[in-house]
Formats: sequence, C-alpha cells, structure tokens
Amino acid sequence: MGLGRLALDQILPAFAECRHARPVALISGDSAKYRAIAARYGITADACYDYASIGRIRDNAAIEAVYVVTPNALHRDNVIAAARTEASMCCVKNPWRLLLQRCRTWSRPAMMLVVC
Repeated sequence: MGLGRLALDQILPAFAECRHARPVALISGDSAKYRAIAARYGITADACYDYASIGRIRDNAAIEAVYVVTPNALHRDNVIAAARTEASMCCVKNPWRLLLQRCRTWSRPAMMLVVC
C-alpha cells in the first residue's frame, strides 16, 4: 500500500532478491502510477486497487501480506482500512489493539499486515 519513493526505490526492487516472496498486488491513489508499476513487476491489472476499492483485496487469494509504505501520519488510517476489508490478517508491528484483537479471530492466518 503506497507507491512513494521508499516503495519504488527500495522495497519493490528488493523483491527481485527474494526467493520466497513477490509483489502480487498494488494499492495506490494514482491509477496511472499503479498501472505502470504493475506492468514492470508482472502484476495483473485486476490486482491493482485504489484506496476506494481496497475492500476488493479480500477476494484476491494471492495476497498473503499487506505492506503499508505510506507516510507515518497515514499509517493508522491505512492499517485500519486494510483490516476492515474483512480479509484475514495477522498484524505485525502496529500498536493498535483493535487490529491485534482481529488477528486472533480471523480464519485465514496466512495474510499479514506489515507497517513501514
């Protein structure tokens, strides 16, 4: 979630070095940007979401983690938006009790929320 400098210059390129992880979806407020980035990383158009359509990530079984890479001031709202998708997530590195409680009750523990 988020396609700013950190995501584009460091995180997404680092996935090229990963053996066990790859980007399978993008979330951004700029559709032109996420289409261009998706093409570069082999992500299908139907796996690109804007902030208004984030609820659709629940239907994408390929998503096992949501990596929030937005400005710190937006983290809380972005994390809550991802959690409200009703996708089953385990939350990592966040201070919000609401999300930790939801982690204990979700049925698909393979999905994780990572905040940078």
